[in-house]
Amino acid sequence: MNLEKLSYWVGLAQADGYFKKQKIVWKGKPYTKYSLVSSQRKDKENIVIQFRDIFNELFQRNNNCISIYKNMRIVNLSITSLLKVFEENDIVFSDPPKPPRWIKSSRHLFGAYLGGVIDGDGDIRISRKEYPYCAVRITSGRKQEELIKNIKEKFCCKVNYRRLFR
Repeated sequence: MNLEKLSYWVGLAQADGYFKKQKIVWKGKPYTKYSLVSSQRKDKENIVIQFRDIFNELFQRNNNCISIYKNMRIVNLSITSLLKVFEENDIVFSDPPKPPRWIKSSRHLFGAYLGGVIDGDGDIRISRKEYPYCAVRITSGRKQEELIKNIKEKFCCKVNYRRLFR
């Protein structure tokens, strides 16, 4: 398995996706179905496609469905059979996102993970043409303590946190 792609996908899934548990009846028997769902506005449809395509490649799946609801593009990936794989690899879909131990142990893999988080919930801003200043902004409903700590450790840079109210 390509660990760099998996690291990026985990970052994207933790930032932009959400874990869904459904009780269903199939062939007359109760069943619990687990899904990972990602959605973006129409103008960011490429992120949803990338999320689905990397998932298909990594886990040998063939999910081609993208739903459209109002101005949103949504992909719903069945992960019931992958729960054990995620658990064994310390992959948790929670808020705030938490990078798995194996990602935190490598600067290279953490960089791929951070790329996924930025693509899912962030952006990069560059100001000043003469002496460029680059700012990475990640938006989340909660303070991402572990992510902040790992960015400081891996990249030896300053991290500012500010709470935005809407």
